[in-house]
Amino acid sequence: MKRIRAVILAVLMAVAVAVSAVNVGAEEATDFQSPDNVFVNELKRGSLEVTKTAEDGFVEDISFHLYGTSDSGEKIDMRSSTDSSGKVRFENIPIGTYTLSEDNVPARYIIPADVTVKVTYDEITQVTFENVLKPPPPESPQTGQTSFLVPLLTVMVISVGIIIFFVVLKKKKK
Repeated sequence: MKRIRAVILAVLMAVAVAVSAVNVGAEEATDFQSPDNVFVNELKRGSLEVTKTAEDGFVEDISFHLYGTSDSGEKIDMRSSTDSSGKVRFENIPIGTYTLSEDNVPARYIIPADVTVKVTYDEITQVTFENVLKPPPPESPQTGQTSFLVPLLTVMVISVGIIIFFVVLKKKKK
């Protein structure tokens, strides 16, 4: 009887060690027991919602790129575009830290910097991207249009010449 207890105890300890070994490093996974008493690890996932704003109100059909490596080592490369309200949602993303960039920025905007986003378990991470209009280029004189700069420089050069002439003439008289 002692022998049977010792064998049962050894088997139970071996099972406990095996179960804990399976769960080592699985801090990103959620364990659940299937109907067949088999434990399955599922990756923890979250979502990302991007809100697009723009100085001129153009927010529809803007493409975003989410990429990087999840905490579990999975490569992520996702693209999606905004709806008419300027929102886009990336769903079912393995938890981790990623880079989010705006793909098709129209030429009239300053290109916004990429953003680092952290997707957390069972939550929706919120990010806002704003498009700021580029300042208008400085106006240059049109062909045939006179600039005030040339006449001003001409008057200055003539004035300096006259002053030098009178200074030299005064020295000669002395």
